[in-house]
Amino acid sequence: MTDVSLTILVPTRGGLWLSRCLHSVRQHAPPRTQVIVVCDGLPAETCRRWQVRYPEMHFLSKAPPGGFCRAVNFGLQYVQTQVVQLLNDDTQVAPGFAEPALRHFLDQRIGCVAPLVLQLQHPDTVDSMGIAYHICGWARSRGHNHKLQEVSLVPGPILGASGSSGFYRAEALRKVGGLQEMLDAYYDDVELALRLQRCGYLARFEPQSRIFHAGSLSYNRSSERVIRLIARNEEVVFWMHLTGWQVLHGLVPHLGFVAIRLLCKWWQGQAACFLRGKWEALRLASWIREQRQRFRQASWGPAAVESGWKVLQEGWAFLRDRKMAA
Repeated sequence: MTDVSLTILVPTRGGLWLSRCLHSVRQHAPPRTQVIVVCDGLPAETCRRWQVRYPEMHFLSKAPPGGFCRAVNFGLQYVQTQVVQLLNDDTQVAPGFAEPALRHFLDQRIGCVAPLVLQLQHPDTVDSMGIAYHICGWARSRGHNHKLQEVSLVPGPILGASGSSGFYRAEALRKVGGLQEMLDAYYDDVELALRLQRCGYLARFEPQSRIFHAGSLSYNRSSERVIRLIARNEEVVFWMHLTGWQVLHGLVPHLGFVAIRLLCKWWQGQAACFLRGKWEALRLASWIREQRQRFRQASWGPAAVESGWKVLQEGWAFLRDRKMAA
């Protein structure tokens, strides 16, 4: 056991998996864990019914809906513990999931711990071992779709945690301003990881802390809205967080990354909403400049992003796997 206190924060739109998520938390969360469920846009009566079913948990009725990031920030106001886990409602926690992650927070430099996230339908397959970000602008889940092996069981430093289930020092979240609400959803975990890192916090991967994730059940990844959000937010993160020197090195790979993504979306008949997302990012240029200026005034360091060519091999494998799964 550890003396580090924990809150589990679950934003939800009333997904079908919510009861399974909360049942697993009820079974496996450490004693005295605070559980907060933010009902994002659900009717107050629906929220009250969930409260009756899980009386030991706190349900916050929040209307109108404002997206994942706003729901998290709303719930963060009620967190009174040292650590908060941001848990998607399509996850289930494993026995003993919390203690290995919480021990890392005894080190005051740690701002984030990523658990080993496994695919719920295929528990021998990795969903995420944290996240990585390349100078071309591509964010990805480490180890995604790889079979669980010994290499998956080695803790170590990473950029940050996947948005499905990361543990965060509550003080660090407040210091950097919580999640970026303008993003709504997607790339919000990457953007948060970069802010925490640039502010001086470290992130660790802890494989003994395990979560099962059903994957993107709250949002339809093929919907026009989601394609637009991802296309917009990947540009926002690239231009907001990379320094001028990094942009010079990363611009050509970034344009190549965008061209490949556009070709894929054109092939899938989704090029229009992809380009709409890029146009929305362009319209945010002045806001992005303001954020960059704010980071400079705060004397935040540069983002430590990947820049090797190995990412091309990983990208090809990723696209191949997506095509085979389609």
